[in-house]
Amino acid sequence: MTARTPGTKRAEPSGRRARTRAALLTSAAELFAERGYDAASLDDIAARAGFTRGALYASFADKEDLLLSLLAETTEAWLTELADAFAGLGTDVDRGALDDSAAMWDSFVEAHSQRLLLLAECRVQAARRPSVAARVAELDALLTAALAEVVRGQEQAGLLTLRLPPERHAALMIATAQGLVLAHLVDGRRGGETLADALRLATSAHSPGGRKGAE
Repeated sequence: MTARTPGTKRAEPSGRRARTRAALLTSAAELFAERGYDAASLDDIAARAGFTRGALYASFADKEDLLLSLLAETTEAWLTELADAFAGLGTDVDRGALDDSAAMWDSFVEAHSQRLLLLAECRVQAARRPSVAARVAELDALLTAALAEVVRGQEQAGLLTLRLPPERHAALMIATAQGLVLAHLVDGRRGGETLADALRLATSAHSPGGRKGAE
């Protein structure tokens, strides 16, 4: 019998076990965000979800497995949301669309404050735990590759002119977003205009007819 790597996607459970696992993940996400990873106990996570510690161990090896499972599911959700968002743009990528990114980002951080706090907590733990750091790096690479593929396609379609290679552009945008997340968690700044400025500096947008947008 081979051991499962913590934080990797399990074979899809069914029925009662699936509901138990989902409830435990929700409880862990709330407590990690509220108290921090170190202060959130497995007993409290299980109790908030309405289960015993034994039920928790039936689904997760330990607290780190819970954290990594949450990180994997959050990253997977963001990859789906990223693909959906860019699929909806079609050929209508112009300077106005870049300007609209400010409002989109501000709405995003307001709607996902707990998720963002959880991701910040994951990065704190990554600085202390090599196993968490390895998983964070792996998922960061997936997210960067997905974003790079999107902007590469837009450039090939004549919708954008990138001032950096797609991979470096994606890494820059993700690093900018991560910094804005930390600022938002500290003092409530949403940072949409800053993100829009970064996009303007890193790209030249084109209208659907092929005309370059105003610089």
